[in-house]
Amino acid sequence: MDDLVQLFEDLWSVIGRLWRLVQPAWEFIDRYEEPITIVAGILLALLILSDREHPLSRPIGIGLLVGAVIIGPLFRRFIDLPWYLDVAIVVIGLIALGAWCWDVMDSHRVALRWFVKSPKAAVAFIAFRKRQYREAADEFRRLAEGGDAAAQNNLGIMFEIGLGTTTSDTEAEHWYRKAAEQGLADAQYNLATLLAVDVGRRKIVSGEHDEESLVEGHKWVLFAAAQDHPNAKRGVKRMRKRMTPDQVSKAEKMVADWCR
Repeated sequence: MDDLVQLFEDLWSVIGRLWRLVQPAWEFIDRYEEPITIVAGILLALLILSDREHPLSRPIGIGLLVGAVIIGPLFRRFIDLPWYLDVAIVVIGLIALGAWCWDVMDSHRVALRWFVKSPKAAVAFIAFRKRQYREAADEFRRLAEGGDAAAQNNLGIMFEIGLGTTTSDTEAEHWYRKAAEQGLADAQYNLATLLAVDVGRRKIVSGEHDEESLVEGHKWVLFAAAQDHPNAKRGVKRMRKRMTPDQVSKAEKMVADWCR
């Protein structure tokens, strides 16, 4: 019994020391709770809005921004919430943010958003939704080898992400290129992102072949933009910020030569 009491006293002593360490930070947060909440809300909103390909990023980001900057401060002016409701609101917000992050990072959901739907690939989509990725990849490959552009694009996505296949940018580029050359805008956009720069998912590549990849990537994103691909027009602007006028001219010449 004495040992149990001693253990409890030791634990209480440790808790007391920890509290003395965090107390200044807690008092600072309590004093500047509102500006800290506003700044945190703005940062989270900007993080969410930075993912321009996710269909929910814009409404969620704008909603969070409005809530953090306008609704929250006004609400607190008139209603003094008890601490447990403050905690509940924070927890709900973190859960919502975690769900959004999970959706963005989940390869299964990402692939479904990127896939090009095709009635011919019904078997592959059924297998994919059941998370039978190898079977889905095999079916996409069968259709892709037969020349189906949508299946070629989707197989490229599976290679890029590594679902049902080994992760291989080389294989992804191979299948994206086949579909892009058939005029599929989604494949043209995906090939551009793989070849060159961040038009939604990745940063600019580095190495000796940067310029060549950058110019070719710009060529493909121009093709996609010409077909009104939803992300390609924004991609053209972002790519050109990283390109010299000479590189832009080379890409435009490649497009003109291709169209002759």
